Amino acid sequence: MNKKYFARKLLLLMLLTIITAVNSAVADNEKYGESPQAVRPESYTIPPVGELYERVQPTPDFVLDYFASFDKDIIPPDKPYKAYFPTVSELAEIKAAVEQLPPRMKGPIGSRLVGIYFIENMIGSGWTEWFKDDDGNKYYIMALNHIVLKKDASQWLTDKERTVFAVDDPSYSININIGAGMSGFYYIFYHEMGHILDYSTNITPGEPTGAQAEGFALQQRPGAMDNKTYPFIQNYWMGYRTPAKKYDFKGRSDVVFYGLFGGPKLKISQAPEIYERLEHSPFITLYGGLSYMEDFAEYFAAYMNIRVLKRPWILTVEHNGETVYEINDPLERDNIADRVGFMDSLFDKLSD
Repeated sequence: MNKKYFARKLLLLMLLTIITAVNSAVADNEKYGESPQAVRPESYTIPPVGELYERVQPTPDFVLDYFASFDKDIIPPDKPYKAYFPTVSELAEIKAAVEQLPPRMKGPIGSRLVGIYFIENMIGSGWTEWFKDDDGNKYYIMALNHIVLKKDASQWLTDKERTVFAVDDPSYSININIGAGMSGFYYIFYHEMGHILDYSTNITPGEPTGAQAEGFALQQRPGAMDNKTYPFIQNYWMGYRTPAKKYDFKGRSDVVFYGLFGGPKLKISQAPEIYERLEHSPFITLYGGLSYMEDFAEYFAAYMNIRVLKRPWILTVEHNGETVYEINDPLERDNIADRVGFMDSLFDKLSD
């Protein structure tokens, strides 16, 4: 989940007097003054030591308070944010998922991840924040909802997907099968690692900043997508949350997750047509259609699941128990061959 994505949405929704969540955008000390303790280099061991899976640490109060502070207006009084530390079996699963990453993700790129923390009752599934040291090097902290360790991966992803739709007709249902035997941790972890890869190597231009963010004018940065600098998103995105007109589809702008931002805005009876439109778009999932950064992170997670781990990815929409729409292995779609080719080349480089 992109950290500045919620910050910009909050500004718009405040104008509409809607109380909602926000992900912070603490980019540097010059602009924002004294940074919170959670985004100060001196709060962590830098450079980090040990293996990447050893970055799973007890969640310090200052990290918990940092993430809770942005969601304070929507945290239910009976469900405060609480620190959570994985069990022995959960730590073993975390280690196994980390070890499946390509070598460069565990090495040069992952070496900047200073902490992986779990939060009970967290709104959303995950959030990666970054900060800079005095030399301008970026480092990352990752916060994950502890529920991803408690739910089977397919059930977690299904539950997340269902938050997009209001149940206007209980005869419809949505299910996603990404394989059994693992918790939802590995999939959201790979999604968040996709963000770290993006932040580290500039696969996308990053979040709009300054007047663009403050005014919620998420237009194209001058020169950002009119050249070959960002081939993954070139021609597909006009701005941070604005796809090229030929790739946008009806209903995409109404896709919201977790009941945030006034959602759900779509009805479950609309699901078959929404997913048909998704399949004709260049986006791998509905979540990937939220912004160009989520676009890449979703491709990374899906690629890890399907191509690296050889697990299924099957979405079905049922009506009265009968399948009325199905997406089976979205990476096999002909209309996204060039984007999958980009991922093939990327993973070859990450495996060097």
